[in-house]
Formats: sequence, C-alpha cells, structure tokens
Amino acid sequence: MCCLINTNAMAFETRRYITIEDVLMPVQVYRWIFKQLSFWTLTLLVVPLSHAALFDRVAVTWNLQGSSHASESKWNVSIRQLLRGSDRAQVLAIQEAGSVPDSAELMPQLTPPRLDNPHSVQVPVEEYRWNIGTRSRPEYRWIYFSRNDAGANRVNVAIVTEERANRVIILPPPASYASARPILGVEVGSAGDTYFSIHASANGGTDAALIVNAVHNYFATANNNAPFMIMGDWNRSPQALNTQLATNHPAVHANINLVNQGSATQRSGGNLDYAVTGSITGGANLMRALLGIASLVGQLSSDHTPVRFQRY
Repeated sequence: MCCLINTNAMAFETRRYITIEDVLMPVQVYRWIFKQLSFWTLTLLVVPLSHAALFDRVAVTWNLQGSSHASESKWNVSIRQLLRGSDRAQVLAIQEAGSVPDSAELMPQLTPPRLDNPHSVQVPVEEYRWNIGTRSRPEYRWIYFSRNDAGANRVNVAIVTEERANRVIILPPPASYASARPILGVEVGSAGDTYFSIHASANGGTDAALIVNAVHNYFATANNNAPFMIMGDWNRSPQALNTQLATNHPAVHANINLVNQGSATQRSGGNLDYAVTGSITGGANLMRALLGIASLVGQLSSDHTPVRFQRY
C-alpha cells in the first residue's frame, strides 16, 4: 500500500499494487483443493463395485407348493403380484413351481454357451417370456424353468427375472440319493451377478451344505469372482446349515454369508427359507431378509411364506 497526495483536489487517494503474496496465495489454495479432489477421487475408485448390482436388486424366494393345474392360479395371482408394483421382486426363486402359466411364451431352445451345463445334467431347462401386463401395455418377465419332476410335475424349480439372463446354469444334484435335486441358476447384468433357486432334500436338508459347496466349486473352477446368491427351501434351519458348512466345508464357509430372518417360514414352524450370498473371495453381506409380502397376506395358497431380500 502507498499514499499519494493529490495537490489539486487536496485529498488523499489510495492505490493497491499486486505483490508476490497475491500471486502465491491462490496457487497454494488451488494446490490444496487439487490434493483434496485427488484423494476423494482415488477413494471412490477403490470402492469395490462388483457386488453393487447383486445387493441392489430385490430378490424373493418362495416354495409355491404347486402341482399341475393347481399352480396355474398361483402363478396368475400370487406370483404376478410379487412381480409388480414399486416393491416388486426383480429376481424370484420358486420351488415346487408346478407348471409355467399357459400364457407364457416358450423361447427357442437354450444351447451353449448361453446354457452352461458343465456336467451334462439330463434335465430339460426352458426359457419363457411372460407378459404380466396387458396387450396394449406389456410388462415382460423371463421364466427359467427346470423340469425336475416329469412325473408328478410338482417339485420343479424356476427363476423369474426382470432382466433377460445372459447365461443359464444347471448343476447336478450334489448328493446321490433320489431326493436330491439339480441346481438352477441365472446370470444377469453386466457384473456377472448370479442367482440360484434350490430345494434341498426333504429328509432334513442333509444335502444343504453340499449345495453351497457345489455352487462355490462351480465359480472356483472357472476362477470367477462374480457374486452369487443361493435362495430356496433348505429344509433345515440357518443355524444347522451354518454349523454343517463350518464343520465340513470351512474354506467355503469363510466366503459366504447366510441371510435370514428369525421367524418360521413354514407352517410346521421351521425357518427353512433363506439365502446364502458370497463369492470365491468372500465379502461383506449387504442384504437383509424380511418375512412375507403384505399384498399376499390372507391369500397364501402354500404352506411356505415368501421371504424377501433387499439392501440394508
């Protein structure tokens, strides 16, 4: 700062000159801002994104207790309700699926590489397109159907998705006894997120841990770190499955999480319907389980209650 005397006006006038401090100050401020932005940019970049889509989808599992024509109304009423609305299931795993609804359109036969059947399981796996909307305003869902029970047509398993599957997986029963069933899976989205619908054997779910081990081995063999979610009727409590995995398959147990709620899901009083999430390198669970679907209360035509899985 300097002060000059204006002799004509007899007044003081002040002038401001630029100094070296004025030049350096903004540079230091900009440098600080750049460091902060760089830190937060790098922090955001290292956040693992591979599991985001799996945990962000709303998933539901339900043992439909379906058989032949009895399952038609369950699909057209109860299943349709689960798939519509703001709280809809984006992935729905169904056990005892009966038959697909008559209105579902059979798609061309699934073949490799879109059908992944690494052990040549001799079970038909079909893809259907199902319009749950109207003719003028269609809402399409995709049904993936494993016809395990060609005789009674009751204990088939299915998966219904909002996104068409990139890949459909069928794995053999993990146990040799007759009540063990194949494992059906679908891969959706760009991150390889894979969902399985399973129905453990009725003799206390003795093959439940073998199912988890088989799915884990499927990904380990391919060195595939994509996240997976196994939903279904396990025919044993989550505590019993957790103990079975920890005892017989400790390496697999370290990489998975059980997602269940605390109430009974079956009329007999057992908590049998829940999910297992994981990958071959593990990871935190970001989902919670909720019992029942409000819109279906009072009209459930099954001895099982649907269980919903959504992000915390």
